[in-house]
Amino acid sequence: TTYSHKVGLYQEAVVAYEVVLGDGSYVRATRDNEYSDLYHCLPWSHGSLGFLVGLELQIIRVKPYIHMQYIPVRGQKAYCDKIRELSGAEDPNMRVPDYLEATVFNKEEAVIMVGNFADVKTKEQESKVNNVTKWYKPWFYKHVEKYLTKGHGEEYIPLTEYLLRHDKAIFWVLESMIPFGNHPLFLLLLGWMLPPKPAFMKLTTTPVVRAMTFTKQVFQDIVLPINKLEEQIDKSEEFFDTYPILV
Repeated sequence: TTYSHKVGLYQEAVVAYEVVLGDGSYVRATRDNEYSDLYHCLPWSHGSLGFLVGLELQIIRVKPYIHMQYIPVRGQKAYCDKIRELSGAEDPNMRVPDYLEATVFNKEEAVIMVGNFADVKTKEQESKVNNVTKWYKPWFYKHVEKYLTKGHGEEYIPLTEYLLRHDKAIFWVLESMIPFGNHPLFLLLLGWMLPPKPAFMKLTTTPVVRAMTFTKQVFQDIVLPINKLEEQIDKSEEFFDTYPILV
């Protein structure tokens, strides 16, 4: 996630799992109790070890907005180095942002997003608030892409909207289904319908579009060391030949 450079993967925020096992017994698994082996195996078990009925999670105090900075970078080595620098990969004692991500639009161009929890108190800050999930707003990755030409920028995004920023366009999947879906007029009149329900898409798309959807779209999470980021992007291009890539 865009917070994992601070806390690790999702399961690393779990204090305890409450699980009903195959024999019907209830157990509470933690890092260091008698069910610690279950605790460590559950995240990768795909539901094969028991029925999860409860979680105890570590939580943090947040603020209502994310102060987002957009940093366009050209050159694969340059943006990979910048991501490593900002994530603290090269200096574990470095103070790192709350959220960090990058959208790679092609092999040589990316926009790095640096986000921190924030309050909006001044008129100047209020003028920079962007409600990115409003129906008439452009798809988020298209909004981000503009910074390749606009240069460095900043804004404040409500936290709840930041967490749902890619929902409207299903990341970038919707573009292959509705190529004109990011047009301002379409968004103004019909953007409230997004994201469309799968049943609606099956009803309204042609067999050719449906076939293309299955052959060209890629949904793949890849977990690799950040010092291999360049190789990861090269392999993604080799195997899938599709952009953007979310880092």
